[in-house]
Amino acid sequence: MTSHSAYGKRERIVNGAVVDIRNLPFIVSIRFNPTNIHLCGGIILSQKHVLTVAHCVYDFKYDWSNLKVFAGTSTLSATEGTAYAVESIRYHPRYNAVLVEITRYRYDLAILSVEEVINFNEVQKPASLPTRDIIPGDDVIIAGWGLPTPLKGFFSYNLQKATVKVVTYKYCRENFPFPLYNEQFCTYMKKTSARDGDDGGPVISNDTVIGIMIYRSSSVHDACDIQSNLYKQMDFIKSVLQH
Repeated sequence: MTSHSAYGKRERIVNGAVVDIRNLPFIVSIRFNPTNIHLCGGIILSQKHVLTVAHCVYDFKYDWSNLKVFAGTSTLSATEGTAYAVESIRYHPRYNAVLVEITRYRYDLAILSVEEVINFNEVQKPASLPTRDIIPGDDVIIAGWGLPTPLKGFFSYNLQKATVKVVTYKYCRENFPFPLYNEQFCTYMKKTSARDGDDGGPVISNDTVIGIMIYRSSSVHDACDIQSNLYKQMDFIKSVLQH
């Protein structure tokens, strides 16, 4: 299925710009296989591993045969890029899907193992991961299959990116009515935010993926979005990659 009707309503970037996959070759689209519907983004970690958010793939914990990882493409076409079947899923050991919504996002990470090896090239290669903590005030890039305007109901057919700013914990707590944990950080930019379909997408600083998008404000404009701080989650990531 290649028509735009396949692209449903989930998390999307508002006021983003179209970007070529060669500029962000570590990002993938995780899709519901029978219908090619985009579920969320993901990040290539190795030739066998893809990082995403646990809440996106938790419904498939007992049967991941309906999941496919599409790498090497900046569109949501079913005929572009390379599709990889999922072999297994490892959830963060402290992730709890039954907790209150915002609380369960604290450890909202999952790593997919794919059946076939991901052959690295200019359009699909692993992300560089952080070796230091985030710095408030930094401009960072978020990316996903979002919309250039805050329309509702469909994904963008093309990969989008936007520049946002890392804000302090104090600012985020004052402007976001939910708890913020040590494993998270906030980004903000006027009239720019993540929306349905961007969950699992990267937060990038100087070509390093420092975060993964997990939760967004319900407001379209002037939104604080909550990201998972990968520097604080490296123990989980390393434990999976080393086995």
